[in-house]
Amino acid sequence: MVCHRRFTRRIDSRRTDSPSGTVQGKATFTYLPPPPPSPTTTTHADPPAARRTHQLLYREEGVFTLDTGGTMKATREYIWEYDTETDTLSVHFVKNGQKDYEFHGIRVTPPAHAAGDSTAANGAAAAPAAGWRAVGEQHLCGEDTYDTNYLFVFKNVLVDRFEIRYDVVGPRKDYTSVAGYTRQGGVVLAPGEGGEGEAKSAPASAAANAEP
Repeated sequence: MVCHRRFTRRIDSRRTDSPSGTVQGKATFTYLPPPPPSPTTTTHADPPAARRTHQLLYREEGVFTLDTGGTMKATREYIWEYDTETDTLSVHFVKNGQKDYEFHGIRVTPPAHAAGDSTAANGAAAAPAAGWRAVGEQHLCGEDTYDTNYLFVFKNVLVDRFEIRYDVVGPRKDYTSVAGYTRQGGVVLAPGEGGEGEAKSAPASAAANAEP
C-alpha cells in the first residue's frame, strides 16, 4: 500500500550561514509488512510482538530553491510507527533502509467541536473542520532543540491534507520549517494554509519530518 503526496516546504533561517528557501516535490508513505514470526519463539497462544506495530516508510524527493538563487536536490526518509498495544505514534530516523533511533513521539490533542455540531447524524462524534492537532516530543540534536507540530485535515475518513512545522533553536541551528502536503494531483498546499499556520495533527490510530 502506497500513498502519494505533493508538498511545499518553506524554510526561514535566522542565521546568515544557513540558507532560507523553498522545497517542492513528492512524498510517499509505504506500508511495511511485519517480519514473519519466529517458530522458535512464538506459540499460538502468544502472538509475536512484531504484530503489535504497524510501520509506514516516508520518503520524499524534491528540489530546494534558495532565496539567494540556485537549486539543489533534497531527499529524506523516516519511519512512522503505530503501536497497537500502547496506542502511540512515533517517528524514527532511517539507517541503511531500517528503523533507527526515535526522532520523537507524537501526542495527539483531540479537536474541540463547534457548538451545536458535536455529533453526526448517526450519533458518532462529528469530524472537526479545523482538523486534528498533535505535538512531537522535543528532540535534542547536540545542543539544538526541535519542536514539532502537526495539523491533519480529514475528508470523511481520509487525511485530505496536512502540515508539519519545525521550530529549531540552538547554537548551530536557528530556523522554522513549515511543510504543507496534499494528495498527488491536487493543488499543492502552501505553508500556513489549512489551519493556523502550525502543523499539528491526526489521531494516532490513523497513522510524519524534520531538519536533521
